[in-house]
Amino acid sequence: MKQIPEDAAKYICQRLGYDVVIIYGRKDGNDGGECLSYCGSNYKFKRMADEMVGFLKSRVFGWSDPEPEPEQNMLGMPMLPEGPDGGDPDTGKRLISTALDKRGRR
Repeated sequence: MKQIPEDAAKYICQRLGYDVVIIYGRKDGNDGGECLSYCGSNYKFKRMADEMVGFLKSRVFGWSDPEPEPEQNMLGMPMLPEGPDGGDPDTGKRLISTALDKRGRR
């Protein structure tokens, strides 16, 4: 099934003067599926559309989001889980020194 291009929502937004456009498509059968395409006329309305689509996906259609990517620090390494006090400075020191070793700067 082909997805509805975001350009379709942008076209409606720009040509017809809407602030938020959300397009829902559904196709039945073996090659079927559902999709949502949306657009906001500016940053404020784009954020509004994001929230509306998030609500539709989770509460109305029951779609689950994929697992979020693990957070990374500024060196591109996975973030360590925080302890009850907000983090372990010893672990943080080891993380930084390991990164420096891999870059050959130590």
